[in-house]
Formats: sequence, C-alpha cells, structure tokens
Amino acid sequence: MISFGGEIYRIDADAFSKATTLEKSSEKVKEQVVKQYFDQDNKLTNSEVLETSIERGVELNQPKYDILRTMLDVILDEPQDDDVDDALGSDRFLEKKPLSYRIAFNTLLHYGILIQI
Repeated sequence: MISFGGEIYRIDADAFSKATTLEKSSEKVKEQVVKQYFDQDNKLTNSEVLETSIERGVELNQPKYDILRTMLDVILDEPQDDDVDDALGSDRFLEKKPLSYRIAFNTLLHYGILIQI
C-alpha cells in the first residue's frame, strides 16, 4: 500500500494485467512444414506437407507494459517526505513532487492500477 497526503492507495495487479494484455483473438495460428525427399541424383522424389493449427494465446502489449511498469517504479522508488503536512491532502502533496511522479501517479490512477482505499 502507498500512503501519502493522508490517503492510502493500493496496487491492483488484476487491473495492471488487464491494461497490459491484448484482447484474445479468435484467430488460429497455422504452421506449415514441407518435407522434401531427394534421390541419389538430387532429384525430388516425394514431398510431404504437414500443417498444424493452434489457438492464439494471450498476448502482452509490450510497450504499454514497459511504460506502466516504469511508472510503478517511479511511484514506489520516490523517497517519502517526513516534513510534508498530511492534513493538506494529496493534491497539495502532489504539487511538491516532480513532474515524472505526478504523471505516473495520475496515469496509474486513471487505469485503475492505483486504487484509493
């Protein structure tokens, strides 16, 4: 849990997972392997075509994952200020933080990854 500005926040791992995975596609992945057989004179004598088809699995949106993971790192690695007055609320607290922290906090809040308790 993350506590600042007199409020407590937690990280929702399910929201993070939902935000970083692509929708499952109904497409099937097809793979085709062709085996060719040659005689001693290097002439094609026979060929086989083996085709397999599997359902496409869950796919990760890698750029979005990297950005949101970095934003979590920014939030979690920021040192806590002991001299900040919690009575002023989180808005006043965020004003004193660097721009990278504010953008990360607001983005994670928007995606529901940070949830106020």
